[in-house]
Amino acid sequence: LEFRRCDGILGMGYSDLVRSACFFRTLTSSARPSWNIFQTDSAVILQRRQFSFLANEYLGELQLGGHDPASVTEAVFYTRMLNDTGYGVAVSSMTYNGVEILDFEFAHKGAALLSILDTGSSCLMLPNATYNGTYTRSPFEIFKHAAKTQPGHGIQITFGLCNNKCDTSWNAYNQSSPSNCCKTFTIPAKNWMAPGGCVQAFPDMNVMILGDPIFRSMLILHDLEPPVYRVGVAAVDSTYGIGDAPINPWGDERMGPSSGRSSVHKHVAFRKRYARNTT
Repeated sequence: LEFRRCDGILGMGYSDLVRSACFFRTLTSSARPSWNIFQTDSAVILQRRQFSFLANEYLGELQLGGHDPASVTEAVFYTRMLNDTGYGVAVSSMTYNGVEILDFEFAHKGAALLSILDTGSSCLMLPNATYNGTYTRSPFEIFKHAAKTQPGHGIQITFGLCNNKCDTSWNAYNQSSPSNCCKTFTIPAKNWMAPGGCVQAFPDMNVMILGDPIFRSMLILHDLEPPVYRVGVAAVDSTYGIGDAPINPWGDERMGPSSGRSSVHKHVAFRKRYARNTT
């Protein structure tokens, strides 16, 4: 039970269970008596239960404690985290050169698709069935046909709810009106097309997996501050140098105090890319 929900390629899965083994709980706590962990006086404790991730073709960057404003071009857009077993968000639209990929049937208009942000997935993975009339056609087949007949375009993805279902419970954090409960971002063609990217069918479940092409296109922030967990999204500044962060950032004054509770810390990992088929 202690290890439930605490997996993930980055090891940043999270759980509210008191005896949870989640590493991120340790980084944000001065003591965890149930695990006999007590931080020293010199330990750096993160101020906020937040972390962000962004990447390019060669490097990935983990930002602990929030995000570096210098890495993005705009304020972070926040939407509710939908599930407590993974980092799921609502995606209400996905288009390719004007073609709606999530073409909901009339009875389901205004709906949204549970989409899981997964650093361990190399591809975008789309539902590959109509699921009892939820869609007019398989989203994957719609995309496959559009990408084949009109190659080389970016994918527009809309996070959040854009209709009247966006009530105050969705609008409780930094959004000033229901119209701000959704926002559209672009996945450039170079990030989803082979050889560096891929789009595949996700079998057997009406779920979308948002893998590597998302993290190479935008900064994704995971906000685990109670009472409402959120996911933040922002466009990455093209001039930002992923990989310029210090390997040992704990005393870097640019990112926060050198001791005690600190602000944001960056860690960089090199990555090895493999050529993949697009569909």
